[in-house]
Amino acid sequence: MGCTPYTTHDHTAPTIKIRLYGPYPKKGVNQSQYSIDIIKMPDANSFNRASNATITAYAVLEATARTVLKSGKRYFSIDFPEKLSSAQKSNVHDLRTFQDTCVEHSILQKASIIYTKESYACGLSQTMGNYYGFSTRNNTGGILYVMYDTPPNNSLTWDARKLLDDMKKRDLLVPKSYEWMDMHTHQLLFKD
Repeated sequence: MGCTPYTTHDHTAPTIKIRLYGPYPKKGVNQSQYSIDIIKMPDANSFNRASNATITAYAVLEATARTVLKSGKRYFSIDFPEKLSSAQKSNVHDLRTFQDTCVEHSILQKASIIYTKESYACGLSQTMGNYYGFSTRNNTGGILYVMYDTPPNNSLTWDARKLLDDMKKRDLLVPKSYEWMDMHTHQLLFKD
């Protein structure tokens, strides 16, 4: 009789570590700014869809939309990064315009040593480095945004609910097995 092989399974869910800040008063207007920073994104190989920078950027957008809806608001505008800022006259305000403007589409762009305007998803994500200056698998990402009940007339806004719906249709949401962890409170942020 043979022995049954002994196997163990790691049941620890992959965790996305996030820092939330705000509200900050926005200079010159009666609005508040908030920021979301992804400090640690799990290895993107499990996504099998895109580059780590793009996956991190999608996660930042998803976290922003979820946070906006969780706060009882529906719309948001982006103040930073500048390439997405409504104050800088960016036309990016939904998933389609984000993908057309910011997402790396070709193998040539992904393999290029020269960073094109599409690299790093218009500034939403950044590559982490190690001691030797080489890029590592995990990217970080961040966004500075303002939330609204209704879209203002003077800036382009994103519809958080529509963004999440569009991302779901295109299979761009973070897998449900992942946990979103607040670095300050050590609490889970979103539960479906």
